[in-house]
Amino acid sequence: MLEITTDASSISILPPRLNERGVSNRRTVAQRSLEGLVTFLICYFRNLPITEALQFLLTAKADLLAAVQLIELTRPMGGRLCAISSQTTEIALRCAAVSASHPEPAVLASKSLLLASHFEQLSQILTIGGGCLSPDAINRLRKLLDEPLEQRADSPKPVRHALIRLNGYIRGTCKLNKCPFASTETLRTLILEKMHLFFEGRLGLLRRRHHHGLLKAGLCFGPADNPVSNIILNTIWYDTAFPQRQEFKVDVICTNSIVRIGCRSLSGLLAFLHSLFPALTEHEAMLHLFCSNANLHEVVFGAMQDHGISGSYEDAYRAAAEAAFHPHPEAQAEFAVSTSPTLLPTLESSEEVGRALTSNELELISRYFSKKSVKVGSVSSVTELVPSADKIVKQNQERFNENQYFIRRKVKAALQRYATEKGTQYELHVVCGTNFEVPENGKHGRCFHCEYKGNKIVHPAFGTYRGRETDFEELASGERRAGNEGLILFDKLMIDCVGVLCEDDSVYFDPIVDSEFAQGMNDIVKEEEEAREEFFRQDIAVEDAEDTNTEEEQTCEDDYYLSEDEEGHEDHNSEALDVDCAKAREEEAHDELCTEALAL
Repeated sequence: MLEITTDASSISILPPRLNERGVSNRRTVAQRSLEGLVTFLICYFRNLPITEALQFLLTAKADLLAAVQLIELTRPMGGRLCAISSQTTEIALRCAAVSASHPEPAVLASKSLLLASHFEQLSQILTIGGGCLSPDAINRLRKLLDEPLEQRADSPKPVRHALIRLNGYIRGTCKLNKCPFASTETLRTLILEKMHLFFEGRLGLLRRRHHHGLLKAGLCFGPADNPVSNIILNTIWYDTAFPQRQEFKVDVICTNSIVRIGCRSLSGLLAFLHSLFPALTEHEAMLHLFCSNANLHEVVFGAMQDHGISGSYEDAYRAAAEAAFHPHPEAQAEFAVSTSPTLLPTLESSEEVGRALTSNELELISRYFSKKSVKVGSVSSVTELVPSADKIVKQNQERFNENQYFIRRKVKAALQRYATEKGTQYELHVVCGTNFEVPENGKHGRCFHCEYKGNKIVHPAFGTYRGRETDFEELASGERRAGNEGLILFDKLMIDCVGVLCEDDSVYFDPIVDSEFAQGMNDIVKEEEEAREEFFRQDIAVEDAEDTNTEEEQTCEDDYYLSEDEEGHEDHNSEALDVDCAKAREEEAHDELCTEALAL
């Protein structure tokens, strides 16, 4: 352990082997401890690669709580700090104990939480006698461990002491306002997680009739100073400038659709920065976006410290809109540079209290935008769905409506039960994502199943639900085929596939304006039909080849039997000839005997 915490090069030669077969019995206590520490971090934090977890542990000198604080300070997701008594912490402790081959993982986790809840008493016991623990200190520690674990509010002292230790570890070695060990891919994932929270939060502020505009054009960049306000302004502007031919009012929005608009926003932000600062690397751009919470104005100010601006803002916004696949990039770029965000006080007051925008406020913003003319390019001819594609779209819409009815009924029943028990009435605005593929035999528990599918469903820090406990313990013990790196890969694949047409696109399909979707569906159907025809052609060719082979084999078999018959006939003739010769010799011998007899 001393080597691991003092020499960074050891990371490349000693990665943690999470319960790898054949090495469990050969691991030293130090190796098992290291694997337990790494396992705690990757089970506590999402999208944390093992190599980065090792780097954090190295910097924190294998001090687990200090390493947790370092990660939360350098990868802030909502400003939270480690809640020691949370269920997430307990599950991560059990997983760490499983990975380290502890004989009683649940006991170790509960006793660790017990000691953390008696931080002051523990500190006093550990300081008795100076260096080694005295017999008295051991007895007092044993009595402390025998006490029952009670639910109590977290004391700030363990975290405070961990931050003090962390300050000593990192003094002069790294900056907390950076993400020191994150790769470009990790930064991308973390930025998209932040954006996902932005979009889910804005869904509660907007009315249902604006959900279509949000998923189409609610990008994070625009006329406002912050991404949250831009999401709202872009959404309402788009719905005002390009009104829907038919109104879509849905209660359920799939997380895939929210992930897609987040990925499109990130692509646009990167294109904007590349247009203004060509020398800025992708990693530097990601780092700026992460540290500023995707606030483009802060990013530009930070980048200007080391790079000069090249090009105009309008060109940069146009490049951003095109990279984000905005339906009308030219109009979006003009909107971004020509609109003064005079409506921000209304948006900020709504966000502060966490309420939805009222109909009057939405009407005010829409009226403001309706006074601005919008330049739209030539409209391309409308592409109609072919019969097979039209059938698929209608089937997707029917399936969505059935699922939405089921989900809405369940959620409203739960809200009614809560109102009866607590006396507080809530109104359903929108359901952000569902996962119908959680197995029935799953245990309660961070959701392994959702992460395995790449779903971005937000789960509570407390409470029970399938996929939180046992599944991660199985990951820690090596029983799961998909380990930590596998979950990270599934999340990346989910992000890489957001541009592919999916069932959710059918829900908002407008045949008057969605020509690209119609063309895409027609192309998919055409490719499937061509693939099916090619399959049948190959199948028929295989059958013909089999028939030909069968005929050739039959011919060969007939020739074989014919050859055997001819050989048999020749053998028969040969045998007959031999018989005739034998008879002739017998007759000759008989004649000779007769001649001798006559002579006598």
